[in-house]
Parts: sequence; structure tokens; C-alpha cells
Amino acid sequence: MNRNYTIKYIFLEILKSFGKEPVVIILVMLCIICSNAFMLFYFGYVHHVEQKKMDGESGEKEFYVYFYDPTWSLEKKQITVKENKVKKGELVEWVLGLDERILEDVEITLECKLEDDVVADLAIDNSSLSLATEFIVRNGCVLPPDNEESLKSKNLLIEGRYFTDNDYINSELVCLPPAFSSGNFKGEYEYLKDRYSSKADGSYMIDGKKYMPIGVLESFTAIPDVPVTTIRDDVFVKNITFVFGHVVTRYEYETIADGLIDRYGEQAMVSSLDIQTADSKSFDSMIYMMIAAVSIIASIIVVFLYDYMISRRIESIRVFGLCGMTGRQISSILVSGAMMLSGTACIAGGFLYHYLIMPLLRRKFEYIGNSAALSVYLVIDMLFLLVCYIFTKADILRRYH
Repeated sequence: MNRNYTIKYIFLEILKSFGKEPVVIILVMLCIICSNAFMLFYFGYVHHVEQKKMDGESGEKEFYVYFYDPTWSLEKKQITVKENKVKKGELVEWVLGLDERILEDVEITLECKLEDDVVADLAIDNSSLSLATEFIVRNGCVLPPDNEESLKSKNLLIEGRYFTDNDYINSELVCLPPAFSSGNFKGEYEYLKDRYSSKADGSYMIDGKKYMPIGVLESFTAIPDVPVTTIRDDVFVKNITFVFGHVVTRYEYETIADGLIDRYGEQAMVSSLDIQTADSKSFDSMIYMMIAAVSIIASIIVVFLYDYMISRRIESIRVFGLCGMTGRQISSILVSGAMMLSGTACIAGGFLYHYLIMPLLRRKFEYIGNSAALSVYLVIDMLFLLVCYIFTKADILRRYH
């Protein structure tokens, strides 16, 4: 039979089937669409679980991003800070836009650099002359971390109190000066007390603002700690550190690292973390066994529905024989029609999963989209169509041979 006529009969058969049994056709399509979406979900979910397992094996809870290298020449450091490419206001705004799942359990430390505090001495520039501030994000608000009791238990908060939510919300000009016993005030750093020592009224002048102390903190820096909300938005950020209350996941690390690299380019120097990426080769056989099982079950349902539809149209199908078609040609038309329906439904299931279901699932399973590659969709669809073809072919051959 001419190929063009064969295609014509295939489409004609599909149209007649839909006209006679629309409910059955819809059920067949829905069965395939749902089965395809479930298999894609299962494939992505297994990858998600495997990656979460690897995340926990790294043991890392923090990482940092440097925008300033104290080993640079004095001239380069001065130019970098004056250009203010990495501004405090813009960086905090970027942090506020991160995924809520990342922000719910992380404490962030900013070390800012004032223009007058850029010096050639590597040791002093790196460890002492930094305007440090810590914060967390809750409900879109920048707040101080709740660590006052922890600081007291470690004898780091020597006297007074730590910052409160109101201090940050109202941008109160309060500070926590470092204790004189801190290492930064000994030996060669003694002169730093003159620049950041308290005034006659007990206040501290920091970046042209008058801060009142609320306690004394054992600190790594010579500059008193202040609320992040009181620092000028255009102050240069030397580095940012993310300390999580749990082991850092690859999703958290890559989201932050890639985002800052995209934003600041080579100036963003990210510390490396040893978090492995899930290798599907070790468990693909198990995944495909599950997909094959679902394919078999779905194909059996499809075959029963399609067989029922054919049985209802047996008289009209016999007309093909009266037109001179052989049983093999008739079965080929029926099988081709069934596979066209199955292929269309598989594509529809892939689109439904990729563009509607997966974006919703990513809110709960952040790695579920890692396996959403075209090759994966093709392999799953081909495996499903192969199983469906075998069962459909066997059923139709049973009728016409």
C-alpha cells in the first residue's frame, strides 16, 4: 500500500476512534500523561535524595567570599575600595533576594572596608582594620543573630548586652567595642587604640558617626562592631561569610557562589567546598527498573482500553479488509494509530511535568530539576513507548493473525 495512503488511514482511524469513543481516548491519553509525569518525577526524586545524602557527607557548615585581597599593592587596594564596586547596600539587597530556604538557617558576617583604613601592612590590614557586622534575615527583615547567651557562655561578651532587633530595625547608633585584652591591641597594634578609642563622653566615632557602646566584645577587629543597618550603603564590602546551622548543601553553595560570581565576576573569590555531585551511573539501573515496571503497568491499562475501543469498532475496521487490505496492514494501521496517540501523550506529559509540576516540586525538593535533561526525557519516553508498542502489537496480532 502507498505510504501516503497508509498515513491517511492512520489519521482517519484516530479521528473515527475519537468520534466513536471520546471518553476512552481521553482515558488512554490521561493514563499515559500521568504515567510519564510520574516516571519523570521518580527519576528526579531519586537524584534529589542521592544529592542530599552527599551533601551531608561533606561536614562543611560555612564558606566565605572575598572581594578584597590584602596582598594586593597599596595602590590597588585604595583604588578598589574607592571605586566601591561591591557596595554594602547592594550586597545586602542581593542577600534579601535569596531563596527563603537558604536564609532560614544562616548567619551572615560582613567585613567592610573604610577608605581611611586601607594600609600597606598585610597583618594589620587583614585582621584589624575591618568594620565587622553580623546579621540574619527573618521575614524579609535584617536582624541581629540571637547569640547573646552563646557569646556570654564563651566569655566573648565580656560586659553589657548584644544588639537587639530594635537596634537593627531603628538603625540605632550603638556599638560593641573590642576589649583591650584582645590580641589586636597588643604589640604592634597598640597604636590602633588612638584611632578607635572612646571619646570623653564614652562614645566612638566610626565613619563620621557617633556610636554609644552597649557592652564590650572580645573581637578579632580593632573597630567596634556596629549594626549593619547603620553602615552607609556605599561602603565597600571586603568579604562576606555564610555560617549555616546545618551542613551546607550543594544547592545553597552553588546558588550563593554562582550568584555572586555572576554579579561581581572575578572579584568574587569563593572558598571551595568538597561537596560531590550525585553520579547517576551507580543507581540508574534501579531507576530504569522502576520506570520499566511503571511502563508495563501503564501499557497494560492502555492496551485494555485500546482493545475495548477496537472491539466497539470491529465492523468498521472490517471495511479495511473489504478494501483489499491484509490483516498485517490493518494491524499496522491500528498499532501506528495507538503509537501516535502514545507519543503525543508522552510529549504532553513531559511538557506538563517540566513547566507546571517540576517548578512547584522545586520548592520542596531543590535538586529535583538536576536530572531534567532532554536526554533523560527521551530515554524515559522511548522506554515507555517500546513497552507500550510490544503490548499493543501483541494484542492486535492476537486479533488479526
